[in-house]
Amino acid sequence: MATIRTLFRGDADADEPAALIPGLFLLRNAEEWDSHWRLMSRDREPAPVSWDTELVLLLVLGVRPTTGYHVTIEDVVGRVRRLEAHAVEQRPGGFTGPMRTVPVHAVAIPAAGDRDELTLIQRIVITG
Repeated sequence: MATIRTLFRGDADADEPAALIPGLFLLRNAEEWDSHWRLMSRDREPAPVSWDTELVLLLVLGVRPTTGYHVTIEDVVGRVRRLEAHAVEQRPGGFTGPMRTVPVHAVAIPAAGDRDELTLIQRIVITG
């Protein structure tokens, strides 16, 4: 179990939401973080990361057709040569407004050395 610190959680504020590729990304430096951040946010500065001791784990769900979707990285477990991200996707169960959204969660985690393989374990919960 790793200590995680939320950098951003919510809907990407992108000009073109479809430009955000869904997936789980391990970002190892400021250039990678800035590149992903520019796709997610037009007006905000990226949250600071201490690159000497931290990495960024970014989960992008992709385009959803309505409001009411959320994603949360709950835990990150270090295994031999891989990281396991445990996440929950909340889906709306009641009335929602029609609007394209892109739920994302970015967390800072302790630097992981040579771990390059990522595994996503995702639960889906219907709310409302």
